[in-house]
Amino acid sequence: MEKFTLKIIKNAKDLIRSIKNWKSFGYFSQDGEDFLLSKIFETKPTGFYLDIGSGHPTKFSNSYYFYQKGWRGVCIDANADFKSEYKIKRPNDVFLNRLCGTCRKTKTYYVFDEPFLNTSSQKRKRFLENNTPYKLIQRKQISQESLGRILKMLDIQEKIDFMSLDVEGEELSVLQSNDWGKYSPKLIVVEILGRNRRSIFTSKICKYLESKKYSAQIILQRSVFFQLRA
Repeated sequence: MEKFTLKIIKNAKDLIRSIKNWKSFGYFSQDGEDFLLSKIFETKPTGFYLDIGSGHPTKFSNSYYFYQKGWRGVCIDANADFKSEYKIKRPNDVFLNRLCGTCRKTKTYYVFDEPFLNTSSQKRKRFLENNTPYKLIQRKQISQESLGRILKMLDIQEKIDFMSLDVEGEELSVLQSNDWGKYSPKLIVVEILGRNRRSIFTSKICKYLESKKYSAQIILQRSVFFQLRA
């Protein structure tokens, strides 16, 4: 897969631009993440994904395309409202209504009138209140567990082909809570907001993943693809 992956990495943005209406081809993600993933894994008919901050089971999903193709995985989101929809639309996936992070504690979860913006990050919450038209409508207290502990509880035995991570400002905390000795996805797609290309490579997320043998390869509008080095 490595040689083909490097070809896709080189031409990632051109590939997305070449199909103006790529969502009409059966893709669901916000900026073409699942389209690129489908090219990277096109010779792999089945696989296993981990979708953290998975949100709605289909809308803006980075993993639903793969679910339809017969892949399976674990979807984790702190918004309990999505639970019933996962049972209907993705009954063969495991959905967990959890908050992931480095500390086992109860945290405040900020609920906005646009559920895709819900966050446990105070910094992100303040940004949304001060810079967007969206309104904070509720605060909830939710227990937080480390990602490593959650995966151990689920007794995950499969090799993780890709991990999608989008938790509105708490991505680093989730990554730091993983057990990298047991769970190292081949590819990680992580949302990094409010950045330029230079800031990505100096970001805490990038430096942390580099320490875990990953390198940034594809940079989209919202997402960065990190590949596990051989």
